[in-house]
Amino acid sequence: MVIREKPVFNSEKSEVIGRRRSLMKRQSVNAKSISDKLLWLGIGLGVFFWILESAIHTFIFHEGSLISQIFTADTNEIWMRLLVIALLIMFSVYAQLIINRCRQADEALRESEEKYRTFIYSSPDGVLITNLGSKKYVYANPSFCKLLGYSEGEIIGKTIVDLHPKDKLEDVISEFEAHVKGESELALDIPFLRKDGTEVHTDITGRLVVIGGEKCSMAFIRDITERKLAEEVSKKADALEITNVVLEKFISDALGNLIAPIYGRIQMIIGIRDNIDEIKSDLKDTETGLAEFLTGINAFREYFRFGERPMKERSSTDISHILSTLLSGQALETYGKDKFPIDPKVKLRFTYDPKQEGALDLKELPYVVGPDSEIATAIQETLINAIESYDPEKGGDVVISAKKEKDNLILEIADQGRGMSPDETEKSQLPFYKVLGVKGSTRFGLGAYVANESAKHCGGDIYIESTEGVGTTAYLLFKISDKPPVDM
Repeated sequence: MVIREKPVFNSEKSEVIGRRRSLMKRQSVNAKSISDKLLWLGIGLGVFFWILESAIHTFIFHEGSLISQIFTADTNEIWMRLLVIALLIMFSVYAQLIINRCRQADEALRESEEKYRTFIYSSPDGVLITNLGSKKYVYANPSFCKLLGYSEGEIIGKTIVDLHPKDKLEDVISEFEAHVKGESELALDIPFLRKDGTEVHTDITGRLVVIGGEKCSMAFIRDITERKLAEEVSKKADALEITNVVLEKFISDALGNLIAPIYGRIQMIIGIRDNIDEIKSDLKDTETGLAEFLTGINAFREYFRFGERPMKERSSTDISHILSTLLSGQALETYGKDKFPIDPKVKLRFTYDPKQEGALDLKELPYVVGPDSEIATAIQETLINAIESYDPEKGGDVVISAKKEKDNLILEIADQGRGMSPDETEKSQLPFYKVLGVKGSTRFGLGAYVANESAKHCGGDIYIESTEGVGTTAYLLFKISDKPPVDM
């Protein structure tokens, strides 16, 4: 097959396949006819040699008549002639066998080529072949043409810059170059530009092939538009559910905790008008509650999608120093800058198991990416949640350990407190979500949410595992930095 920048199929499918099969049949018949005649050709050559040898002995060497040389030649002469004739027949049989095998191989190759050609032509997925030398498209099957709304002739000769959105071109070219280098065979969610200007998203599986001596890329292209629409619907449904949960918790918890006392105090003020000091005290408590409520609202506004925002500048933090300070027993600090004293019945401790793969001692911890304020916030909010999971009358241990995995530092903060159900675990990092039965602080259910958003802003993440009645383990993932903090 010779690569030409014009359609491979110039006719309707039935006409192409029909002519192809007819040509294959004629070639097969001709090959069979030639191979069947080889044996007779060998026999004929043997007879011709016998007569020629007899004529030479008769007319050149004058050894009797032609008839006697043909039928009554010398015994030695007859054996020599028979040997030559046998060799000629054996050669013709061998040649026939070789031709038969070549014919069978050729027929198998043609059949395979025809099946593959038919498969490509009728494939429900788009097939696009690109000549890597000229970077131009040399073939597009009907499914791909239908997908983009072009005819095959309109696609042939175009390049990668012609069929993709301009704003996505850099990413598309990067994926294509990785494929050409043999680094990747699968590219996900690649946008194409239809003839009418709309975008269609696809998954592409590519293969590097040689066609007619030319290096080419053969891409199998699957339309994922319906799948993306389904994913978008699912995301919107999830977002709606999360919104409902947030509003439910916000209204029933935060607003309820604030409004109920205010209403009760107003009723009390109406009934006890002469107790000015008590009224002042109630108003002061109300003022404090409003201040705490506003702090929670402002914190939510500050940290909403905080993890998606890029850091203003790349910085590093000595996480070992932060943990050493927190383990000293001093009060922790919430996102609202309130002091959170550690219950004497709860012990914070750092453990190190040298047998665990990648485990690190406190003094061995590497620097991590991110400002120290955000790293500290992620750790402290997680520690406060662990501390609050314990029964105040009993207390317990909050155990911190660390290990290195590739370019990440993972802190494990584990408690043996109340634990959470699978549903509670799934919702634990939503804003304004509080686990029932856990001692409440003034953080309005924002602690885990703020911790997670702070970690994500530094390029990390927080994962929660919990079993009700057993305890909870939080995995804080931070990116390792190869540079020390600026102030060191």
